[in-house]
Amino acid sequence: MVEKYLFRIIYSIAEKTFKAAVAADSRGKTAAALAIVVSAALFSVMPQVYLARPAADELTWGARALTPWWFPEEKIADRSLRSPEYQRQYYFAIHHPSVARIVYRFALHRAGFYEPPEEAWEYGLGYNDNLALGHRLPYDFRLTLRSVNAAFFAGAVVFIYLSTALILANRFLAVVATLPFAFEPTISNGWKAVVPYIGADAIFLFFLAAFLYCLLRLKDKGLPGVLALGMIAGITVSTKVNGSFALIGALIYFAAYSRGWRRLAWPVILGAMSVAVFLALNPIYFGGGLSWAVSVFKDTLRLMFYLKETTTALDWGTYTRWETIIGAFPYLSFLVPIAIVVVSARREKWFPVVSCWSASIVVLNLFLVYMPQPRYAAPVRMAFFVILMASGLSLLRSSFATRRGEAA
Repeated sequence: MVEKYLFRIIYSIAEKTFKAAVAADSRGKTAAALAIVVSAALFSVMPQVYLARPAADELTWGARALTPWWFPEEKIADRSLRSPEYQRQYYFAIHHPSVARIVYRFALHRAGFYEPPEEAWEYGLGYNDNLALGHRLPYDFRLTLRSVNAAFFAGAVVFIYLSTALILANRFLAVVATLPFAFEPTISNGWKAVVPYIGADAIFLFFLAAFLYCLLRLKDKGLPGVLALGMIAGITVSTKVNGSFALIGALIYFAAYSRGWRRLAWPVILGAMSVAVFLALNPIYFGGGLSWAVSVFKDTLRLMFYLKETTTALDWGTYTRWETIIGAFPYLSFLVPIAIVVVSARREKWFPVVSCWSASIVVLNLFLVYMPQPRYAAPVRMAFFVILMASGLSLLRSSFATRRGEAA
């Protein structure tokens, strides 16, 4: 039954792709290109949506999603006075920003799931031992959230295509530039990958890609453009804190390439707007005054360091710095030819903004990531593919144009 349903989806997409491809007008060609990249993305991930093993954290995420993301109005600073349920909600609120919880909660309610799972994953036990005890989400529950991940990944692929289409001014080349990301193994290869893993990662990739597209579109639109970018950046950071790396790239771009007073004004306004949106989407920081907000921020940092220490203390989580970097980013072996290709595009109009976005994501993630999990590596590889494919295809296009000019 599942295979039949999946076949119908793929056949329907293929049929629409063919019909759009024969259209001669510009809209038809764009529709055909989008259908191709979306089909590739879904073809890559949908089998794992149905068939991948349960993820270790899915029960925790099921409970996190169905626990209200707005924190109780009462702010209890004294930990000894907090009930277990209050502390549980507090932990969920500081462990991950709210956007993924909002999205998952909406999808689960639409699918008829309102109560958190009764089972809980025992992190002191091994993976197989937990599965043997039945510590897993019901299949329909898991399928709902993985389907949400697949939809957001397809959306991320669309934004990568739209961005590369702006950069390369060519639909065919934009499709070619997008396909490596659509088939990236960190997205679909097993339950630890982005789409099968129930968590914020697929939604995060969507907003990272959307931020790049909006950056390309809005960077020259003055104050309205900067404000809009601040809103999108705030949503991205509210999906995963690593979204601040893309924001840093945008701040560097505006500080380096704006003129006059805008060198200071645009980064300040962009940063302030991002912070405002982040705070609006994470109400845990409000209601207890400045001391409460500072305490929440400190607890968030403590939790991040605690989770890193406990994870890296385990046998399976112990990696050297080099193992972590090369596992997340195996392309370092080709650093010299990659650098030559990328540097060849430095005079292109799009290069400064794309390089700031890409380099900030790649470098800061590699500097701070502490294990080469596929879902941690995916943003690095996405940002890398964008700058590499844009540079390489720009070089190829220029080479062809030069040869045609010489032949004429």
